[in-house]
Amino acid sequence: MDHRRTILRLAGLSLTLALVAACSTTTATPAPSAMPTPTPTAALSPTAAAISTPMPTAGPVTFSTTGSMLSPRSGHTATLLNNGQVLIAGGALGMEVSYASAELYDPTTGSFTATGSMTRDRVDASAILLAGGKVLMAGGYDGGGIVLATAELYDPATGTFSATGSMLHGRALSTLTQLPNGKYLIAGGQGGSGPLASAELYDPATGTFSATGSMAQARDAHTATMLPNGKVLVVGGYGGSGVLASAELYDPTAGTFSATGSLTNARESQTETLLPNGRVLIAGGTGTSGDSLTSAELYDPSAGTFGATGALHHGRTADTATLLPDGRVLVAGGFDNVSTASVATAELYDPPTGTFDASSPLTQDREGETATLLQSDSVLIAGGVTSSSATQTTLSSAELAHP
Repeated sequence: MDHRRTILRLAGLSLTLALVAACSTTTATPAPSAMPTPTPTAALSPTAAAISTPMPTAGPVTFSTTGSMLSPRSGHTATLLNNGQVLIAGGALGMEVSYASAELYDPTTGSFTATGSMTRDRVDASAILLAGGKVLMAGGYDGGGIVLATAELYDPATGTFSATGSMLHGRALSTLTQLPNGKYLIAGGQGGSGPLASAELYDPATGTFSATGSMAQARDAHTATMLPNGKVLVVGGYGGSGVLASAELYDPTAGTFSATGSLTNARESQTETLLPNGRVLIAGGTGTSGDSLTSAELYDPSAGTFGATGALHHGRTADTATLLPDGRVLVAGGFDNVSTASVATAELYDPPTGTFDASSPLTQDREGETATLLQSDSVLIAGGVTSSSATQTTLSSAELAHP
């Protein structure tokens, strides 16, 4: 089995979840959502601190088990709803079974329960909480590996999914980002015959997708973050013939992408997190030779350049990165090609020192898991795959990180 393609099928969620904490720091009042709905302050300097209130005191992070999902899943989505529950949707059991089913995690009981199923099975779809409280699910693969253009909405009030307008192009492993004007940018991804350069806008008012400017470089397994100035930073990924170092900025006012500084190290399936100081942390991922990277970089929006920061202790890809309330970034799990296995290690990035420190390990090694910051400030880590060079087992287990 080609492990790179397996990682791509697993990694779409961890890429999107890296945006969770990133975008939430740009809100005046953070939305309680794993896929946030930020409204940036136009006057903010990109490198100005996005959090003006005192942060909680940093302490150790520990992990504990919680209830298991009803089905083992990887390539699923996880979205924090306004009521504090987490919607888990779609995904796959290995490479054989794909799901249309969905579940809800209730933090008060620590358990998962069934909710309405999607209109069809989806793996490596994109999901985001809309301003009105519904969840947009777009694209992904079906069980036969066909890339989907369809989209649907989950309504927490009824616990059901319903169809919405379809995308102009089928895509999986794309990024989905809310813009300051209330529309949603879906960019790039795998189009079936290769990575896409095209991008589209979803308008919740009309329930339709429309074309916007294309990226200069086709890419999948990339990352995207909305900056405090309202532009969207798109970084790295796979371009069809190799791993990319290039990055681009999307301007919602002009509807166009333009080049910005390039990464020091080309990478795909990395994590990308907007820090409280307005800079963007890029960590890990897969490099040009297929290696799991330990290197990390910081993007400075005011200069439009990337620069090195402290390295991870362990190379990892298909992991998760979550911005904690104290301003640190929790990096957990993933795949390490040195050991050719999923890992249980976790690390904490401290922006003031620019270094990663080892944390307590996960209770279960896993790659391609989801990580969702709960309203209690704990982090729900669910599903994924435990793997070695010879075997892969899809997980139903979940655990909580306690900052």
